[in-house]
Amino acid sequence: MTTELSPQLRQSLDRLVGYEALDAQPDWGDVAGRAARGRRRSVVLAILACFALAVFVSAAFAFGTDLWQLVAGKPVSTKRLSPEEQRMFASLASGRPILRTQPNDPALRRLGKDVSVRRLADQGGYTFYVIEVRGRYPTRCFATGRAWKPRLFGSMECPIPGRRPEPGSFPSARNPVLDQSEFAPRGGEVSRLVGFAAVAVKKVGLLTAAGDVIASVPVVNSTYLKTIRPPATGVEAIVAFDGSGRRVYCEDVAANDRCGNRPAPEHVTPPRPSPQREPRPVRLGALVQRGKSQGVSVSVYDPGVAIFDLSAASPRVVKRLGAGVSAGCLRTRFLNGRWLSDDLSSGALGRGGDRLRVDLVGGGGFMLPDEVPPPYQGCEISGYYGRRWNDAFGTRALVEIPLGEAGRHFFNDRAAARDLAYFVRSGRVQRIRLSPSPRPGLEALARRYPHRVVELQRKDQFAPEDKIGFWIGPGTIRFTTTSSTGRRLFVVAKRRTLKLPSQNLGDLAFVF
Repeated sequence: MTTELSPQLRQSLDRLVGYEALDAQPDWGDVAGRAARGRRRSVVLAILACFALAVFVSAAFAFGTDLWQLVAGKPVSTKRLSPEEQRMFASLASGRPILRTQPNDPALRRLGKDVSVRRLADQGGYTFYVIEVRGRYPTRCFATGRAWKPRLFGSMECPIPGRRPEPGSFPSARNPVLDQSEFAPRGGEVSRLVGFAAVAVKKVGLLTAAGDVIASVPVVNSTYLKTIRPPATGVEAIVAFDGSGRRVYCEDVAANDRCGNRPAPEHVTPPRPSPQREPRPVRLGALVQRGKSQGVSVSVYDPGVAIFDLSAASPRVVKRLGAGVSAGCLRTRFLNGRWLSDDLSSGALGRGGDRLRVDLVGGGGFMLPDEVPPPYQGCEISGYYGRRWNDAFGTRALVEIPLGEAGRHFFNDRAAARDLAYFVRSGRVQRIRLSPSPRPGLEALARRYPHRVVELQRKDQFAPEDKIGFWIGPGTIRFTTTSSTGRRLFVVAKRRTLKLPSQNLGDLAFVF
């Protein structure tokens, strides 16, 4: 049984985490909750098993005689989680968002007590994990990662956090398998059979249109993995078997209802559409901040509502306003030589005439950035255009309204950092970085853009404002620029690769 994530929850998680998958896009998709238990192997080992439970296994992962649970797994330190993952799980455990601008929040220090990460198995270069979150919003997530990657998780699935799993959710007799197989573009074809399974499941395979079971793979420590070629006959279902060979699970992957899960027509009840309640507008409190730029003014009210006045907007802004435009405010902080930023995007956005209202609170979700009240360092209106080096749109948002000196410095530094990041990650420069001899390509860019690209004579030099500088070393290329605030920015690229061993852009811009 699966449960659809609410849009507010999905937006909250994506914003809190900014999750970048190693093998797949971030997926906070619906997954049923699952526990973890195993079997005692003999009377002789019963005492040792109980001792292991007390030391290594949390209550939700306790061993028992129930075969419809998972093996306990091996504990993994939460210190190995990426900063984004640490903030996400700390937010679930504490019941409030932990922001990037709060790297020393007490919830992060309690993470080892509130979150349990366990490695179930290593198969075929992949590592399988179960993550249990205790606290205000308990949940259980399932993740896989590449064994040779520094980041633990490459993909992850989590159910909607709650106090109790739904009846029959994974792992259970009704749902003993959580399949995460990767399907080829044509329906019914599988390139990788992968997932999690309860202790009772000993084998997982594919059921063809001819009724044959192919590509069987044994379950190892509650996980299975097998890379296969797409069969000549279409795949109808994923099936699982227990130790006696009895089929205990069947999941249709085609529209033919091979598993017989579809009810008879006379028993089909048309689903009743659930009423969609519009979020109630947040009541405005006191005016706490005000700013203006390019003829656009913004007023920020308690508990977290920004109202943009577009009546006097410049022609440039008016021309680009339309579909694909987003608005919001941000928190920023300069810490340890780098900018940290939390973009508090709109939970609800409404426009009436020349007024654009952005509700950063009251979205109806359980864990939104609406927990973050003003003051903010700035607000902005941005569109989905530009993002290329030296294009006509520049490196600034459509409207940037600083609400203090910190916001002004952040916007200026971000514009310079984006200029540098867009240059380094452009297709032409990436090809230069991969080439055995980068000098001809970089010198050609300097000749083509003499007022924008310059070669530096020393490794410790920085290009002046509005210019991109490069220094070619024996093993690296160093790209630099200087912001209008005087802040010096750099990105170091390893030659003949796309690796970037060091940079100081922080949250100002994304470079790869």
